[in-house]
Amino acid sequence: MDRSNLGPPEHIRPGGGSQNTQNRDGAAVQLKLDELIRAMKGAQNTVLKLEDMSEEELERLKAHYYQLAERAQARQKERREQKDTPHVRKGGS
Repeated sequence: MDRSNLGPPEHIRPGGGSQNTQNRDGAAVQLKLDELIRAMKGAQNTVLKLEDMSEEELERLKAHYYQLAERAQARQKERREQKDTPHVRKGGS
């Protein structure tokens, strides 16, 4: 049987693949992401169970991360401004 015209396997074909294959692939990706989160130093293990959280819990967590991002951006801006400001030595020659 000549297989040269068959094209890619069903699970790689656009629109192809069974729901079962897609579910299994999705679960595998989720497990990989979970492992990466667990392995990262300082990672928030809270995010491992996002799919089990209520809408209210997700909104609170989203607000928390938004605040963290705002603070990080403010610190970055402050560092940039300090770097651009010439330093004057006190009591020097």
